Amino acid sequence: MLGIGALCALLTAVPGLARPDSAAADPAPASRLADYWVFGRSAEVFRPDEEILATRVGGWADGSYEDNDIDGARRSFRLNHLNAFLDTRFTEHWQFFFEGEYEDETDLSGYEEEQEWEIEQAYLRWSPDPRARVRAGKFNTPFGYWTPLHWSILMDTIQKPIHEGNRVIPEQPVGGELSGRFFPEALFQSRAEVTYAVYAGYSNDTALFSENDSDGLSFGSDLRALLDDSYLAGISYYQQDNDDLGDRTEQNVMLYGQAELPAELLLRAEYLHQWRDSRTGLPSEIDITYVKLRWDFRPDAYANYRVNWGDSEPEDGDFKGKSVDATIHTFTLGYRPDGPLRIKLEFSSNNFSDGREDFNYWGVSVGYLF
Repeated sequence: MLGIGALCALLTAVPGLARPDSAAADPAPASRLADYWVFGRSAEVFRPDEEILATRVGGWADGSYEDNDIDGARRSFRLNHLNAFLDTRFTEHWQFFFEGEYEDETDLSGYEEEQEWEIEQAYLRWSPDPRARVRAGKFNTPFGYWTPLHWSILMDTIQKPIHEGNRVIPEQPVGGELSGRFFPEALFQSRAEVTYAVYAGYSNDTALFSENDSDGLSFGSDLRALLDDSYLAGISYYQQDNDDLGDRTEQNVMLYGQAELPAELLLRAEYLHQWRDSRTGLPSEIDITYVKLRWDFRPDAYANYRVNWGDSEPEDGDFKGKSVDATIHTFTLGYRPDGPLRIKLEFSSNNFSDGREDFNYWGVSVGYLF
């Protein structure tokens, strides 16, 4: 714990890392709660002193109608997700977060079918200072934009991008993390926020490689910068060893960014490169990229277009026909009123270069935040 305190003191001493309008560079407890409590729609809880237990319960649910034009494919009309969380603040600095989920997803969008109950997150976090926080347990992998956000109801599309749908990166490690944020506004000469995370633990459950068992020790890092609340740029690194295939190590780098443009346009992109130090019937390298453009043509409605590319090398061996080699164009209309309801209409064309059958997909999703 002394190391964390020393780090906080060092960050405080570095010029430009504190907000110019803040003598302590540490927001008041009420502000800190508002910054951290971003899940769900439960009412904010403000504590009159540090000794009162504060707890929030919330979550979300969504269901969909989905179909495609593959011969023999069945239509799907079902509840896809039911997610609930418990967020408890013991004091100003200590938090326990638990999240459980029921998931029932079909294979109509090109990814493996899933039906399971699981603990998504369960961790204890100590936050002595925004610039250095520690958590331990099971938590979302800090990797890129989509993976740590995790809730599909908050995303613009029904279908996940290729790297998420195939779980190229495990969704959650079990381990520990050091993270924080600071405000080098003097350096950038504008409103700026930089966040970082470094973590290590044990990860599993990568659906794309499940037949080869990719459980193992993992570690990674994430660094991102937000400028003027409009421009985001980040880089993530993730490495995982394999317990059963000891000669194999998976390494991943992701570059990602987002920009708010004129005419109510938002541009976002993520690029992932994965490589392995040995070939075990799986591709030695994978490249996955998506670029999306959203137009908010009304305050409560948007149109979204995403193009997603995947490429893997080599394409031979047992992995042929189960690669990420695809080009997917996705068109979405979304309705997000000032309330908990989320509605999406979607169409996509899915084109493969590994022997799989090309298909078109369409669906409608209705979600509710509580």
